Amino acid sequence: MLQSFTRTWSGIRIYVTKAYQEIWVGVALTGYFYFKLSYGGKLIFGPCLPFH
Repeated sequence: MLQSFTRTWSGIRIYVTKAYQEIWVGVALTGYFYFKLSYGGKLIFGPCLPFH
């Protein structure tokens, strides 16, 4: 299994690391803005909330 993964990765590595760098920046920015819009920039966890 590891050999098949390394063989496949060696074939697509150039596309993931070099050719699509702009796409990864876009994915990161989209995720950041989605987080800001959806959660207001605050992480909310259930057990940490005070119950009144």
